Amino acid sequence: MTSKLITFHCSEALAQAIEKKSQAAGIDENTLVTEVLASAFEVSTPSLVLSKKEKLEQRLHQFEAQGTLLLETLTKLCQENNGKGYSLGANAFIELFKKLITRLQISQDSNSSRSNEVVFVNKIKEELGKVAVVNDQKARAPSQTAANWDNFSSIQNIGSNIDTFAITAMQLIENQQRQKELWELEKKYRNLFELTNDSILIVDSESHRLLNANWNAARRLGYTRAELLEFSIEDISVPIADNRKQAILHELQSNGNIIFEHAYCHKNGTEVPVEISAQVIEYEGSLAYQCFLRDISERKQAEVQFKRHQEILQTIFDHIPIMICFWDADGKIQLTNQEMERTLGWSFAEILNIDLLVECYPHPEYHQMVIEWMRGEASGWNDFQTKTRDGKIIDTSWAKIKLSDGTSIGIGQDTSERKQIEKKLRQTHAELEKRSQSELMRVNEQLQQTLEELKVTEEELRINNQEIVKDYQEIQIQLSYYQDLVNLAPVSYLVTDTQGVIQEANQAAAAMLCCKREFLIGKPLRLLIPSPERRAFINHLKQLHQEKWQEIPLQQIHNCQLNLKPHKSDPFTVMVKVNAKQNRQGLVVGFCWLMCRLNL
Repeated sequence: MTSKLITFHCSEALAQAIEKKSQAAGIDENTLVTEVLASAFEVSTPSLVLSKKEKLEQRLHQFEAQGTLLLETLTKLCQENNGKGYSLGANAFIELFKKLITRLQISQDSNSSRSNEVVFVNKIKEELGKVAVVNDQKARAPSQTAANWDNFSSIQNIGSNIDTFAITAMQLIENQQRQKELWELEKKYRNLFELTNDSILIVDSESHRLLNANWNAARRLGYTRAELLEFSIEDISVPIADNRKQAILHELQSNGNIIFEHAYCHKNGTEVPVEISAQVIEYEGSLAYQCFLRDISERKQAEVQFKRHQEILQTIFDHIPIMICFWDADGKIQLTNQEMERTLGWSFAEILNIDLLVECYPHPEYHQMVIEWMRGEASGWNDFQTKTRDGKIIDTSWAKIKLSDGTSIGIGQDTSERKQIEKKLRQTHAELEKRSQSELMRVNEQLQQTLEELKVTEEELRINNQEIVKDYQEIQIQLSYYQDLVNLAPVSYLVTDTQGVIQEANQAAAAMLCCKREFLIGKPLRLLIPSPERRAFINHLKQLHQEKWQEIPLQQIHNCQLNLKPHKSDPFTVMVKVNAKQNRQGLVVGFCWLMCRLNL
């Protein structure tokens, strides 16, 4: 029969069903699958009983695949061992299984028999025995590698059957894979053990000695790992009460795990608060406690800070002179402070057993209005007439704050005293307004009278002003007369300030000084004095300014002689009479100079 090898990939459930059906029918799985497929496709097939040659070929194909996988595993093992410097024995296995694979390349035209199969298997055992010699010596082979050779020694115990040999070889491969998986798991566990952020301690359940610790545990307690493993758990932990210790151990042994808070001692003596999660485990053949330690220093500090803030808020809540209460969505009072208890007269315990709103607002309509305000969304302050425990009606003002859970905070204050003050203020305001009206009338009358007097005074001032204007005009006429008189006088006349700057000059002075009057105004008199005599003239001016003119009679004036040198003219001598010019306060503000030329 000409046949073709086909490989199917099916689910585990289908494979189990095929195996179960073939066992029940007493045929092999290949025959069962072939019959089902032939029936489904309506194909007639000759006898499905395989010849011994075909069976042997199938076994050889299977064994070839298994041997290839075994060869790959051994090659990888050899490479790993070569990396560590151990290769003795591994090369022998590699060479052996290379020969096995070569011999398994059986041509389909070859005529194998049972006797050849027995001879072939015995040859394999013989060659495996050569490797066993090396295995027995185990020279330079590490324990793990030696264990692998021991596993392969079981091949020598198989019978002269190639199926048994293949199964045994596959079992060896599975064992090798299982050992690799265990090694990978151990590596992952070691990485987790060392790299986790938590501290890990493994403690003997009997002696409480530390069996193992990760690097984080040693670092956070200030020790090296070797130093830490010299201690028991009691040596590094803060003393704990016996009853609490027994309770922890009892729960740990009963439930297998426990979580609790404790503190450990750092090498420098400081305490490190931790949260401990402990489990009962089996460690190296005996029971132990695996403890995960999480540093909760920051959480403890936050708890202390929270308690501090809570104490502050509670103190404010209890002692603030404002009523504070909490009520639920139905308006039921849940909490009150001491000020509210003092103002209304009920204790908090009594408030929990009564309907406070009915007691404080007994009128049904007013009570309903208060309930609607409490449930509503309106904000701001609202005034209420509230009844206290002793029956007194007081004025209160309330504001509310709604919370996300439907509850509300009420903030209130007794405004009775303020209301009384406001009432008195309104009364006082009314009285003041009444008094102010009468006072305004009286003041208005006085203002009218004053206004009339002002009108009379204004008329008098108008008449006086007319007279003053008339007098002023007469004075101006007289002043003009005297100015003309001075200006036309034959004697030179000058007026200067205290520094000697010319402010006024008549025509005679201008003629004597050979200069127009407008050019003399604003010029210092010292410029008309010869240069050698100017210093003496300046000193003379200072003396005149320092004189006590108010003590000198008006008839008395200063007489002196001055030499003058006009511009583009010869010098000449003048007789000078000087008198002071004073303001109303009697202060000297200038000088009047009367000059008469001597050398004509």
